[in-house]
Amino acid sequence: MAKSKHKTTHKTKRKNTSSGKQAPNKYNKWLIRSGLLALLIVLILLFRGCLSQAGSVSGQVLDSQSNEPLKNISVVLDGKVTQEVNDLTSAFNFSNLAAGKHTLTAQASGYQPVETSFDLAVGELKTLSLVINPAEVQKLGLKGDFTIVGAHSPGGITFLNQDFESVKTLSVPGRPESAIYHEQYFYIADITGDQIIKMDPSNGDILNSLKLSPQSAPKKLLLSSDQSRLIVMSPVHKKIQFIQLNPFAVQEDAIELDFSPEDILLVGQNTLAILGGEGLSTWDISSRLKLSEYPFSAIELNKMVFSKSNNKLVFPAKGNLVFTDVVSGQSEWIPDEYPVQSIDTLSNGSQLLLANQASLHLYDVLSHSYLKQMDLADGKINFLKQVNNQTLVGSSTGEALLINTQRMEVESRVRISGTISFALEASLK
Repeated sequence: MAKSKHKTTHKTKRKNTSSGKQAPNKYNKWLIRSGLLALLIVLILLFRGCLSQAGSVSGQVLDSQSNEPLKNISVVLDGKVTQEVNDLTSAFNFSNLAAGKHTLTAQASGYQPVETSFDLAVGELKTLSLVINPAEVQKLGLKGDFTIVGAHSPGGITFLNQDFESVKTLSVPGRPESAIYHEQYFYIADITGDQIIKMDPSNGDILNSLKLSPQSAPKKLLLSSDQSRLIVMSPVHKKIQFIQLNPFAVQEDAIELDFSPEDILLVGQNTLAILGGEGLSTWDISSRLKLSEYPFSAIELNKMVFSKSNNKLVFPAKGNLVFTDVVSGQSEWIPDEYPVQSIDTLSNGSQLLLANQASLHLYDVLSHSYLKQMDLADGKINFLKQVNNQTLVGSSTGEALLINTQRMEVESRVRISGTISFALEASLK
């Protein structure tokens, strides 16, 4: 019996010991949680106190001559933190700054870097304007009328004088595919960089690079009739975009297409003709509304011109020259004696230049007849354009040929680095 009583007493003590250990554990957990909560509150209060004492600096970068805000500016704080300012207001803003002495540096292509130091008080919100001076650049010293030839691989722009002599070549990034010369500036479509470049032809300085959406591959540029915006053809994204010139910015209301455009032309004040997708359509660029659509099945359409003599669009299609009235849409198909790969119109509006790889042809629009022909002695024709009332032909030999269309012979030739992609007129002042 005593043995049994001893066992009972032993079990009771174990139970009491176990019960005594649980109470301190619960208390300790409560203390830990309370301590962590208190610490968190203290940290939040300290953080808020630090924020209330942090300062900031903001402002604009201005051109010293025009006092206008600049874009494409890099602003560096204390030589460590950089902001790329690309918006219209050219505003920069550095926040959460400690009190004390700081340094701002602004730099941009074509300008001399400027640096300024300032003192920032505790919690101060400082505003500064950085005035930046244009860099001293070497001007080309070119004045007069020039034929501008653009090429890619490598990218460049070559100035040809009236004697068809190369007087200067400027390097262009990416693959320049099309260009516009307007108010003493070049606007260049870079098909690989997905951007429109604004360049000063007097020194080759790139003033602005307007990035489009990725893989947009801008292929052709036109200047609107009111000269306020660029019209950009993007075959990959199947759209026609519009870029405002002042300020230099992309407009959001693009023309969305269900096919890849191959060529565009202005055929009226606000009427844009779009070729591609086995058809031709016209659009009002003010309202972005489609005016007409003329399908042509099972043909490849990639180039068109506008004949002013009969108010018709002309494009080659499967062994034919197609003449389409832009108002009625009625088309006339004229069998083509030669496989046409390039086409352009003469300044008189009644004659066309047609080219394949080996020959150049003069064609009369009204009589639908071939007038003259010239065979290329060497190389292949890969470019054709009327510039400054002259016919410029690009050859696979790396030359630009000046053609006399009346005699159908080469008058001059000049070597161009790269493959010719565009040609235009420019009057430098």
